Amino acid sequence: MMNMKKLTMLLAMIVFLSFCAVYGQNNNLIYPKQVSNLTARTTQILQKSNAYVSVDFVSIDLTMIHSQNQFSIQFGGRNISIKKEKIKDIKGSDLGFGFIGSNDNGCRVWFSVVGDNIQGAIETVDVFFAIKTVDKNEYAIIKVDQSKLEDGCESIQGRINRAVVGTGESHLD
Repeated sequence: MMNMKKLTMLLAMIVFLSFCAVYGQNNNLIYPKQVSNLTARTTQILQKSNAYVSVDFVSIDLTMIHSQNQFSIQFGGRNISIKKEKIKDIKGSDLGFGFIGSNDNGCRVWFSVVGDNIQGAIETVDVFFAIKTVDKNEYAIIKVDQSKLEDGCESIQGRINRAVVGTGESHLD
């Protein structure tokens, strides 16, 4: 009787540990990073564009990106879950790839990786963030005020509108 009780407990423990191993994995793709000289470094980045609003320094862990499908992105007090949609090697390069992910709440994430250089974006329903390499193996997520970028986009949209209105169809394909 005692052996059956021990066996049952052992089996329960194995099931529990297996569950933890599968579902308790750390899928943090992007997470906060402490940096030295935070104020000076943040100011230096913000001065590069008047559209930059805030900066969060992050670590990016690419080790599980090919093997996992669900990821967590943490920065600036946000915790966003995303699913991998697509990952594609960059043609002609064995050093890089592109990643696209999203969630059901309208968040989209995309970035390219070439060596240690990562560039991309996170777009939520109401906010746009740039993902940038700021130093060797150091990355930042920068909140962007898109209204301050309108002039450039407006001129592109104006050219599109003129092309469509002038001919009745677009030749931009």
